Amino acid sequence: MRLGGQAMWLKDLLLNFFLILTPLYFYPFIASHSSQRRRGIYLGIICGFAAMACMEFPVVAGEGFLWDFRWIAFLIAVLYGGQQSALITGTMLVLFRFSLGGMLSSTTVLCCALALLLIFLPKSKTFLEESTARKVYLSVVYSILTVLVLIFSIAFQFWFSDQVIQLTIPTLEVIVFMALSYIAALSLFCYFVENIMGYIRQRDAFHEAEKKSIFHEISSLLAYDVKSSMQEVKESFQQLNPNTPPLKAAFNGLEKVEGIVDHYISYTKNEIRELEPIRVDSMISDLSKLLSSYSKFKEVPIVVNADSDLVLKGDPLKVKQILLNLMKNSIDATPKNGTVLIEASENIHELHISITDNGIGMTHEQLNEIKYYLRHLNGETIGRGLFVAFKLLKSIDGKISFESEVGKGTVVHLILPKDDNATLFRKVNWNVKKGSVVNS
Repeated sequence: MRLGGQAMWLKDLLLNFFLILTPLYFYPFIASHSSQRRRGIYLGIICGFAAMACMEFPVVAGEGFLWDFRWIAFLIAVLYGGQQSALITGTMLVLFRFSLGGMLSSTTVLCCALALLLIFLPKSKTFLEESTARKVYLSVVYSILTVLVLIFSIAFQFWFSDQVIQLTIPTLEVIVFMALSYIAALSLFCYFVENIMGYIRQRDAFHEAEKKSIFHEISSLLAYDVKSSMQEVKESFQQLNPNTPPLKAAFNGLEKVEGIVDHYISYTKNEIRELEPIRVDSMISDLSKLLSSYSKFKEVPIVVNADSDLVLKGDPLKVKQILLNLMKNSIDATPKNGTVLIEASENIHELHISITDNGIGMTHEQLNEIKYYLRHLNGETIGRGLFVAFKLLKSIDGKISFESEVGKGTVVHLILPKDDNATLFRKVNWNVKKGSVVNS
């Protein structure tokens, strides 16, 4: 392929790739808006500026043959933003081309925009519902269709201006190279944006699960506190004369309220949850990927060393929330350039998971705070993440232990029963070693 100035066209090509991927930086912000109208406006404006930037810095090939990725930006606006986004990007693209001059070329760009809009706009709704693999496949097909439209428009322009002779073999080679570049650019954008959206959906699901779990646990504790306070009031009433009408009415009302609280407590204890086989090794791997951005920000890498095919039957949401909270706590407790190691193994009846950090460690007094929490069930002395993790562990018959040494770090040991009918975890025995604190 005889391209004018190999270093120059390669630089322009890489610059166009960078410009067309710039909407990725804004996509989490765009996707966070619940309003479809706002998403369309924002994406349309961003893709419009990306298209204009590509036109400002085209790839120069052959004898003055210019091409760029403006139509990739337009396709992104159509497929991901719908009608409103497509109209905004198309308008910005066409007006900018008219501002550069050349009536014939500008009119050709207008016709191409209308043709592509008519072809791809009806497909935008179904495109968003496809799987990631299907979207990448469709991006290849749509890129080829776009290049065919461009070839037709270029041929028409050369024919109209009596310059058909300039459609030589080198020009055709450039068009083939342009087609391959279009396929690569749109496919990469689809792949990256789908991964970003998958991360956002997973993050939002975890946040929503954490909110529900915290609400459930706090409401349960509140019910216990209300019941305890009502019992004290009843004992006080019993010391008075309960036969007087006012006290008798108050006593009866108190018993009714106590019955309601008892029903609520019974409901929370016996709440039916769907149990299913859980691939714990895969879950740990997924959580480490989910926390990878956070760990990179903290400069604390996560290392996973888990046996394969670790399976238990239980509530996946609870197990995932427990591991997520404990892993995040370990990252937070580890200084920069430290490491969090997650190991998992199994025996016949139990699954063992250890989370090791080389952070600041815990003193005897700090560990006693956790001990006090486990025995008295109030979350005032420890973080919210541990508060939720401990409560969820009890509900799935799990066991937890801590091994910590100041200045060296902490190891959190989890034991999860593979049989859901295992004995309930009710008591923790505590031992103190010289130089370390162990809860066994």
